[in-house]
Amino acid sequence: MQDHKSYQVGKNAYIIKQYDPKRAAKVFAQLLRVLGPSLGALLQEIEVKPGSSKKEVMDSAKLKVLAVVPAAIRELTSNLDDEAIDKLFDSLTDCVLFAGSPITGSVFTAHFTGNLKGVQDLFMEVVRYQFADFFGGLFAALEK
Repeated sequence: MQDHKSYQVGKNAYIIKQYDPKRAAKVFAQLLRVLGPSLGALLQEIEVKPGSSKKEVMDSAKLKVLAVVPAAIRELTSNLDDEAIDKLFDSLTDCVLFAGSPITGSVFTAHFTGNLKGVQDLFMEVVRYQFADFFGGLFAALEK
């Protein structure tokens, strides 16, 4: 596997570096603590009927995932305090570089002030890249 990838947000190109295994395990555990209840609710909604094609399962999963997303967002936002949000931001940005330097603090602020959608897109790409083997099916269901 490649140890980094390029990702574009607006006019800026970022490099997402692959976490080493120990860092990946720590961030993955942190994500599961934050996302666990919501992921559990999403996974409970997905049914696989015997004889279903992969496309049928993915189509059904997408509809059910989208139906649960508002409740998942409410749960996430009610369970995250400022400290948890700061830790999550730090964890999801410590692998992102811009012009060869980490995108933290004032650099992050300068790039993403007024661009919460850009923050969301970047974080989703970090999670997709770092944990594709775990979250791949979920992202595939949402994208198709």
